[in-house]
Amino acid sequence: MARKIIRFFKNLFNLQNRQLKRIVAIDKDFLPYMNTLGNFVPILPFDGDENDTELLKLLEYLEGLLRSFKVTPNVPAINNQLLGFQAFLEAQKLWTN
Repeated sequence: MARKIIRFFKNLFNLQNRQLKRIVAIDKDFLPYMNTLGNFVPILPFDGDENDTELLKLLEYLEGLLRSFKVTPNVPAINNQLLGFQAFLEAQKLWTN
């Protein structure tokens, strides 16, 4: 029997009185953030490994994001530069057409 996968759309535009350029979304799945991918920071899920360093990597990234934000106060612009999501999206368009 095939397993049905249900995905939820996480709309950051619904966060009232917040500027989208100041919002960071941290999650293991990027698909719910496709409309605001520039705000997304990926993280691997915790699987119980005591040697897991994912949160330390996240902390290091967020510290760098904060330093960059002081110069360019725009999370999507910084993330697109550091994580290359825009290039990923362009490659996806080429692949699917």
